Amino acid sequence: MTNALWHTSCASADDCDCIKEVFVESGFTLFELTGDHISNMESFIQAAVRVVPNDPPLSGRPNADAFLDSVWEGFRLLGVDKVAILWKNADTMLNGGLQDLLVISDLFQEVARSLRGSGGGKVPSFLFYLILFGRGPSFPRVRVAWNGANLIRIPISEQE
Repeated sequence: MTNALWHTSCASADDCDCIKEVFVESGFTLFELTGDHISNMESFIQAAVRVVPNDPPLSGRPNADAFLDSVWEGFRLLGVDKVAILWKNADTMLNGGLQDLLVISDLFQEVARSLRGSGGGKVPSFLFYLILFGRGPSFPRVRVAWNGANLIRIPISEQE
């Protein structure tokens, strides 16, 4: 059974290298975020602005709106059409800041949605994936493949 990989997906930490390899081979620009010390929105933004492009550069204690605007412009200036953020140890956030994690996912999907299109510096075919890696039942074993337009999720059975 195969299906399209959601633009925000969870995967086992054991599959990180394999999934990263598919992204690289598929021409994605990757950003890797380590979530050991990310437990809420504030600690996420502080960690993310050191990894993802942001313009104007954010400092201090930016809020979600400032983060959204700055990352949008950072991705636009980057000038690529396929971006993925690989968030390792995301289970730290999942265990203590689920509501903030949902907001973060929505922020990135808004960046991707608003960058996709024509005119105003938009990227017509902009693709974005946020992959959360961790341990536990929320992070299933998966493989992915690129079909030329989307990543396809291939679940791994427990027997493998």
